[in-house]
Amino acid sequence: MGQPLGPGHIQALDAGGAGLRLFVAFDVPGPQKASVEAAIAPLKAVVPGARWTSPAAWHVTLKFFGELAADRLPGIREGVGRALRSERAVKSRLLDVGAFPTMSRARVLWVGIEDLERALARWADRIASECGVGDDRPLHPHLTLARMKIPASIGPVVDRFRPFDLDRTPFAVDRVTLFRSYTERTGSRYEALDEWSFSTP
Repeated sequence: MGQPLGPGHIQALDAGGAGLRLFVAFDVPGPQKASVEAAIAPLKAVVPGARWTSPAAWHVTLKFFGELAADRLPGIREGVGRALRSERAVKSRLLDVGAFPTMSRARVLWVGIEDLERALARWADRIASECGVGDDRPLHPHLTLARMKIPASIGPVVDRFRPFDLDRTPFAVDRVTLFRSYTERTGSRYEALDEWSFSTP
């Protein structure tokens, strides 16, 4: 389990009275990320209006809390800990490239992450329940590859490069992290605030 944040850290987060944009996520191993980066490289020259994300910032979000008052941080941290206390590591793998909401009106380009036995969805539901943050949207685990300035029809362009040569080797999801997100001129920056690790079966 992660260690509690000290009072000094929480007070520093609260400096200026700004809210905290918080989310819980897990990482994908380096080899799988590298295969995604190589597979989508040709798309960068042909997908119109795309703002590509940095592989260094790729993560799989389990729960996005949005902007919360700083004094809610201890409760969020405790809630995540309760939600995951009895969980064990699970296996996942890369799926395929897709888009939200659809390829014909794409706003976000992503690569999917398999949720074996809906374990990741269970984690997300428990986190939402224990933290008192409701969300009716089903979990769709993914890595965000690009965002479109305006909705775009990208299906025919993306389909030209299928099948994508992705490393689909299963990997263990054995650690999740509570992040704070900062919106900066050059893009989003993430700060890890706490972490929970799981034993492997």
